Amino acid sequence: MVNYANINSAPGRLAYRLSTPRNRVATAIDPAISTVLFCHPPWLDHYFFYPQLDDPTFYNEYNLVAIDMPGHGMSLLEEPMEGEMTWERIAGLYYEVLQALKVEKVHLVGGDMGSLAPMRLALAHPEIVESLTMMQMDAVRTQDLDLIDTLNVILFEFATGQWTNQILRDVRDEWTDMAKARMLRAEYLAHLQVFLPLLTTRMELPTKDEMGTVNYPILIIENVMSQGDGNERNPTNNIWLDFTRELNSNRAKQGESRLATRHALVGEVMTKWASTARWTSITNPCLINPLITEIIKNKSSSSAFDKNETPMGRCLPREPDLPRDTGDLLEVLHETSTTTSQAKPKSWADFVNSVQGGGCEVQTEITVEVEE
Repeated sequence: MVNYANINSAPGRLAYRLSTPRNRVATAIDPAISTVLFCHPPWLDHYFFYPQLDDPTFYNEYNLVAIDMPGHGMSLLEEPMEGEMTWERIAGLYYEVLQALKVEKVHLVGGDMGSLAPMRLALAHPEIVESLTMMQMDAVRTQDLDLIDTLNVILFEFATGQWTNQILRDVRDEWTDMAKARMLRAEYLAHLQVFLPLLTTRMELPTKDEMGTVNYPILIIENVMSQGDGNERNPTNNIWLDFTRELNSNRAKQGESRLATRHALVGEVMTKWASTARWTSITNPCLINPLITEIIKNKSSSSAFDKNETPMGRCLPREPDLPRDTGDLLEVLHETSTTTSQAKPKSWADFVNSVQGGGCEVQTEITVEVEE
């Protein structure tokens, strides 16, 4: 069941999923146990973390909260939000939801670009943070539903390295349907005005002054390509490796224990973009989940990991336990499919005529090679 947060900045518009050890479909947290907030990347929604939300290691021990960003998932926007959309603003919205749920302390978990929201939340409100985990920390302008299909397939293959696994294809197709429904409901512009600005600001790192406020353990899970001889290849950049080193160095100068750990998941190149799977919360939950639960239980990154790298191995996604709640969002797709199924299929000539009728000229060139 999807709940809607009653907060001042977005009244009744932010959807979230909440579970407790007593009730996997809850409306209030259990104040006696710890709370974990999962923060998804742009384009997707809280279902990005279904392998964690469906893991008894998590739901039997903690309050689990997963919020859909504005214009994502079931946080529907009929019109664009006012003002600039930044990761700081998203973090502020998440903080308001936590306050509304009366969460006093929280473990923060972010995936891919979505990791920047919990990072900003932790920097702004260190007093509520028990730990921070960040994993694998890069427009559609017309109503072209085929383009949505293409975009989602490309994005999914890039981020998972998979396209034949049936579990992943089912999850991908659900996200595709939700994106198409937003477009047909004329809500896609509002979605893009949240989605696109977040892409352009995703690499804003903490300043030295901000790093001085960090007093909670940090785990950074980074994918690294294997050289084939068992040794890891240097990542594309060392941003997060340098971040952990600088943070721990500053702590050492003050005579305090280290707070940050970087854990590498070493895998072979799986995609044409020369990368490993990025969405490992989905493709490799058997590796990701123990790492997250370890830092949550110990509330420390200094003693939790004797070895700071793990072979990624093969993709092992899990079937979702609970179906996605989409309300009536997808009804518009059924209406559209009924209408279009009665339409006459268009030929290439029909397409050319329609484009030329809009003021464009299409030239078709046919080349025939004949062997002598």
